[in-house]
Amino acid sequence: MNIPISYQWLKSHFEKDLPAPGTGARQANIPSPEEVSALFMQHLCEVEGVEQRGGDTIFDLKIMPDRGHDLLAHRGIAREISVLSGMPMKSAEAKKKSAPRDITTLRVSVADMKLCPRYMGRVVENVKVGESPAWLRERLESVGGRSINNIVDITNYVMLELGQPMHVFDRGKLVREKDGAVEIVVRNAKQNETITTLDGKEIVLSPETLVIADSARPLAIAGIKGGKDVGVDETTTAIVLEAANFSAVNTRKTSARVGIRTDSSRRFEHDLSPMLAEEAMTLATELLLEMCPDAQMGKVVDVYPLPKERKEIIITTADINGILGSKLSDDEVEGVLKRLSFEYHKDGEMFVVTPPAIRLDLVIVEDMVEEIGRVYGYDKIIDAPLPALAFNARPLKAYYSANMIRDVLVAQGFSEVYTYSFQNTGEFAVVNPVAEDKGFLRKDLGTGIGQALVLNMRNAPLLGLDEIKIFEIGKVFPGVMEEKLSCAIGVEFIKATKKKDALVRTALEEAQKVLSETLGVPVAGVFTGNIFEFDLGALLEKLPEINVREEFHAVTARYQKPSAYPFVLRDIALWVPDGVTSDEVLAVISADAGNLLRTKRLFDVFTKEFPEGKKTSYAFSLVFQSNDKTLSDDEVNGIMERITTALHAHTEWQVR
Repeated sequence: MNIPISYQWLKSHFEKDLPAPGTGARQANIPSPEEVSALFMQHLCEVEGVEQRGGDTIFDLKIMPDRGHDLLAHRGIAREISVLSGMPMKSAEAKKKSAPRDITTLRVSVADMKLCPRYMGRVVENVKVGESPAWLRERLESVGGRSINNIVDITNYVMLELGQPMHVFDRGKLVREKDGAVEIVVRNAKQNETITTLDGKEIVLSPETLVIADSARPLAIAGIKGGKDVGVDETTTAIVLEAANFSAVNTRKTSARVGIRTDSSRRFEHDLSPMLAEEAMTLATELLLEMCPDAQMGKVVDVYPLPKERKEIIITTADINGILGSKLSDDEVEGVLKRLSFEYHKDGEMFVVTPPAIRLDLVIVEDMVEEIGRVYGYDKIIDAPLPALAFNARPLKAYYSANMIRDVLVAQGFSEVYTYSFQNTGEFAVVNPVAEDKGFLRKDLGTGIGQALVLNMRNAPLLGLDEIKIFEIGKVFPGVMEEKLSCAIGVEFIKATKKKDALVRTALEEAQKVLSETLGVPVAGVFTGNIFEFDLGALLEKLPEINVREEFHAVTARYQKPSAYPFVLRDIALWVPDGVTSDEVLAVISADAGNLLRTKRLFDVFTKEFPEGKKTSYAFSLVFQSNDKTLSDDEVNGIMERITTALHAHTEWQVR
């Protein structure tokens, strides 16, 4: 939230001049506007603008949400200047007080303390509404406000000074009870109740809206806007002064619902301490007596049944240095706490700190460490190199090998799926099932893969697929306290033919074969219909350890600009004797295709019996592209002829 802050207003919180340390000479009471701006930027918040207005300097400060509790006001900002500059704030002056009198009785009731944790009210009689003194008008106008009358101006001034919104009602316009008392009720609005706000806007209220009401009607939308019917004007002689605390969440929701955002609602949305209400009531009372010396003060009615307790935060210097990377001493930590005026005591190596009630952002150790680092100055923390690792990093074999299997299967046209670890039947029930049909642990992946095949078969026409090829890598639970890593592969063809089962088996066996060749160990598993599943955990134990340097540092990756020219697609298929792998064929193709071959993909594999023996058919998709020009058909045909010649050089290989 951005707020305007007046430099001259800030100066009023400090003595006019102070003795300079060690010299006795007098010095300015606070740093110059330029120095203040630098302090803000380095330790507190962003300064989004600095404007000279009359004889004043106005800072446009961006206050982050975590400091909205205490910095949306001049006193909070002045407090920070004192902490950061070391210049003490002016001691509070003794103000004129008026003993509370037994005047009009005020009764207050709050329906929901969660929505209104604290409500303070006071009747003030014999007030005289008029023009505010020049100093008050100047302060309001310096930050973009305008003077209305002395009574309303006091409440606006208190909000800008302390950050606590206030409201004031004309007591003469409120409903009086039979005994003459004024009754204030903080409640939710009734369905379709209406209120006309101070700016003349009529609002239809809903039951979710919190209102301040008397016994007859709503007087204000809590924390947002007052009602026109009970506003203070030149005829007012008695008022009800309000200082309350409202729920941040409810205020934000209500503000959005009624379409009204005010300086008051913005502050309540940032969650204020209930203690601010008491400070605000005291300051407003002092100002009223200053401007209306003959005013008669009623007793303060304070509805605050559940006071918030201030919680202690225990930190040590080791905590601070460990998190910040600093080398602060106990004395330096203690010095920062004193500058902050935080209550604390030492218990051995521990600092037991009680943050002020208004600092709702300080809750855990890390909050306090951040606060100490902020005030001490992050720029004073010396950079230090990170310590070297005490061990050699090694890749996780299971992770690396599982990814290798994924790459192999994806290259063969398989898609990875994730199925539920829970099923509707099984041997091992779950104590707290996620759903009624998922109450048992799975003992294999095959069941889930089978269900996924059926589901995908239904959608195959939509996806334009002739076959479904899927796999899953995951944990299974075959026995009591037993957990294994498994891999399952599933294949299904859309068209039902007599050779369908054979085609499925061939595709699964080919996947098994390629995996065995890639991993360098036999991949043994169980074939069940159109699913092949194997124990990946047992397989991993057979795999050699990974040489990090050899695997990861041997290849230097370089960026290659994509070609702007079109590619040309060609397919080639051939028969090879059983035992010849697709990688062997691709090696021959790559060697003779040259650098115009950009990608190559195996898209079809099957095995067939011939009189001379079993043969395997491989079909590859080849993509050609140049970085310099558009390839012609003649150029690509020439490359394909070279590839065919190279393949025929292997006497038992036959291009189809």
